[in-house]
Amino acid sequence: MMSRRADLVFGAIDVFTGVGILVAVFVFLPTRVGPVDWTSTMLAALQGVAGAGLLAGASWRIVLARIVSAIALALGLLTFTTLLVTATWLGGVYGQVGRGGAIVLGIAAALILPYLILFPLFELVWLHPETSRRS
Repeated sequence: MMSRRADLVFGAIDVFTGVGILVAVFVFLPTRVGPVDWTSTMLAALQGVAGAGLLAGASWRIVLARIVSAIALALGLLTFTTLLVTATWLGGVYGQVGRGGAIVLGIAAALILPYLILFPLFELVWLHPETSRRS
């Protein structure tokens, strides 16, 4: 079983990540793109519910946190890969002009790395039944 302190830490980070996703998409992206808006809103909502469940100590908290972490990891890997491939293409095709865009996309990829790849991966490992039994 997961400790109460781990519940609080993971719950707070899940809520923080959900809010961060909404801020990143709806404040910092200059244009609205339907699939990005819908996907990010759904992921943020799931992160918020999973975080609230962990903070409240709900009986379903571990199952939902695992599911949300797996979804976040999959979307994070997809987004990270897409950003880096696009940055590489921009830099290669457009030369000096494309390098500016490539730098921006590289920075965006670096910003999502901890929240949509590393943290969900760590949470999945921590919430694994074998790991949970040892803690």
